[in-house]
Amino acid sequence: MEIPDLEGDIAGGKNYFVARHGRAAGFAVAGLIGILATASIAALANGRYAIDFRPVFLFSLVPLLPALYSLVMRPRAREAATRLAQANVGCYLLFILLTDAYLVFIRL
Repeated sequence: MEIPDLEGDIAGGKNYFVARHGRAAGFAVAGLIGILATASIAALANGRYAIDFRPVFLFSLVPLLPALYSLVMRPRAREAATRLAQANVGCYLLFILLTDAYLVFIRL
């Protein structure tokens, strides 16, 4: 969420990861976190639990796509970074909504 505001945050003296290392590094970390999140859900999907996590794994592919794109492209321009950050947030929101709906559905 902080990636699009890089210039303003630097001007304001904020000292967080993206302000210190730049947009490319922020997108790289976001991409790696997306991969690790999907991998952890894949591990759950292969386990024996009361809940079938296979649908959640499929849902996790939605935010994985922009995460992988973030890792590969790592845009530095503000406009491109803003669009990609919005896509990432939107896909994570969709993942959460799908997962919540699934969990509600299996409890009915």
